[in-house]
Amino acid sequence: MPYRAVPPPPGTVTSEPPLDTLRLPLDALPLPSPEDVTDGQSRGASCVWCGHGPLSTDAVVDLGTRKNPLGGSWFPRACPHCVSARAHRALSAHASMCEQCVDEAARCETGSALQQLVRESRR
Repeated sequence: MPYRAVPPPPGTVTSEPPLDTLRLPLDALPLPSPEDVTDGQSRGASCVWCGHGPLSTDAVVDLGTRKNPLGGSWFPRACPHCVSARAHRALSAHASMCEQCVDEAARCETGSALQQLVRESRR
């Protein structure tokens, strides 16, 4: 499932592809259990990790609609700071165990996507 960001304001120039072009493994940025988040976090009004809210539409990362194991759906979104921190942790964990990252990091799609996510979410 893609991790999507709300598009930048018109006229924004970026040298890197936007977050919505990144495809990450579902477990690259593990989410809390839907049972452990507030109503605002499950609706996407607050950051799924830190609870900061309400989230501004110009600074939010949409993590996609998810199925709740107890039934129904939830709609996690996050603040760029939390995405950057989690992506950095995921990149560190991935790179330390990925043979491709050790040999030639630029050829690893997951590692490259996580690096891009770290850069994009810091903007």
